[in-house]
Amino acid sequence: MRRALAPDDGQHIAALSRLTQINSAPALRTSASRRYSGLGFARPAAILIQASTVTDLIGHPVVSSIGELGRAGEKKSRNESEVKVPMTSKWQAKGDYFETCNCQTLCPCIFLSPPTEGNCTVLVGWHIESGKFDDASLDGLNVAAFFHSPGPMHQGNWSAALYLDSRASAEQSDALAKIFSGQAGGVPAALHPLISKVLGVKSAEITYHADGRRRHMTIRDVGESEIEALQGVGGADVTITNHPLGIAPGHPSVVSRSKQLKFRDYGFTLDLSGRTGQFSPFTYEG
Repeated sequence: MRRALAPDDGQHIAALSRLTQINSAPALRTSASRRYSGLGFARPAAILIQASTVTDLIGHPVVSSIGELGRAGEKKSRNESEVKVPMTSKWQAKGDYFETCNCQTLCPCIFLSPPTEGNCTVLVGWHIESGKFDDASLDGLNVAAFFHSPGPMHQGNWSAALYLDSRASAEQSDALAKIFSGQAGGVPAALHPLISKVLGVKSAEITYHADGRRRHMTIRDVGESEIEALQGVGGADVTITNHPLGIAPGHPSVVSRSKQLKFRDYGFTLDLSGRTGQFSPFTYEG
């Protein structure tokens, strides 16, 4: 059964909602001429956050939306009090990930092209084989996320929801929320500039299975996804490497087809099969 939200969960939702406001604030500046290798997004010259917003983030540090702190020396804008916020926690997580969306073919969004259905709606799952956030072990825990983009994903304006493993302790749940919301930096933070609406954060019973060329995930009372790798020439996997919208950089993605993609939450409903998907290992740290 889905765990009732603890008081800290409400704080996560409030913090994530504040992050979406920060993403669109004038204080956030990026230089499009510099590209972040492996993700294809503009790398910030510096991450600047208005001082009045920092205290609203429940004491958690906010770091670069691209996973590395920008260089010092960015000029402050007029009539604004701005501070740079350093990251204090050390963490790492690695394991297996997969995603499937409503696109009919290999999702064009990952090549910065329009999705086949006009919008792109994707369910993502992560299984952490080994991980640690400060002193909290994250081994064996699962996380899921739902993203809806009304157009090409690289253009942003996403709606997003996060689901945290109900088996996690309060300390582990807090760590998962910080990592996969992007608050703790690293690769997940690259999604910050793309998200305009946070639907919510929930604790849920999540099962994740990786069996050879198949991946399967359930989020109890919310959704289910299953994919199987395509066979290429000679039965080998079909892979893509270093595409510009990858959320598991450094690992080739195995191109797959979905056997099912079901989701019902926050007013969104999906019940599809035969659509696109991909899976790979992931390695995150911050």
